[in-house]
Amino acid sequence: YAFFIPALVRVLRDKLQGKDEGVKVILIYPRKALERDQLNKILTIIYRINYYLKHVKGLNVKVTIGIDDGETPWERNVRSRTSFRGAICPSCGGELEYFVSRATKTIRCRNCGKIYNWIYGYREQVWSQKSDILITNVWALDFRLPSRTIEYDYAVYKGASMIILDEAHVYQSLLGGNIRYLLKRLKLATGNDPIIVLSSATISLSLIHI
Repeated sequence: YAFFIPALVRVLRDKLQGKDEGVKVILIYPRKALERDQLNKILTIIYRINYYLKHVKGLNVKVTIGIDDGETPWERNVRSRTSFRGAICPSCGGELEYFVSRATKTIRCRNCGKIYNWIYGYREQVWSQKSDILITNVWALDFRLPSRTIEYDYAVYKGASMIILDEAHVYQSLLGGNIRYLLKRLKLATGNDPIIVLSSATISLSLIHI
């Protein structure tokens, strides 16, 4: 998770300076299965950071995270007690689920009841509230970028300053060429010059691969 440290530093720096709007880091996986595999570890890290900010530093600041892919439900389809991607509560180890009331739709732990309002769980929330860290995959990104709703109406990616591609070793040959142009399109959608990070644990000659 070395790639995640500079991402968190960037997010925290912006938030502590009062720059609280817009997606700051886009974390891209090659497929949804890897998103699910990494999600619990990322949620645990963010949970600890948010706990420290609130209970140790006394700050009204929290890092938010959202996931945008084919499994992200529309708001109208969110149902209470539906599992949230099989994710685990960072506090007690219980299962995370959707919670719906008259006042809100959010994520909570089925076991301890803790509310995780810093996790954005449905499409309209992810697109309009724009979490600090956005998790997606190359296939969802390829589908979203040409969308007028995503790129213009919501401007989901605008302002992002860091793009991370995990498991970069899989982006070879034809897929690698497609990813190159996908990144060009994403860079245009951000409206700035984001840092692009390629992460892999299995590339021995990274400069040659790039």
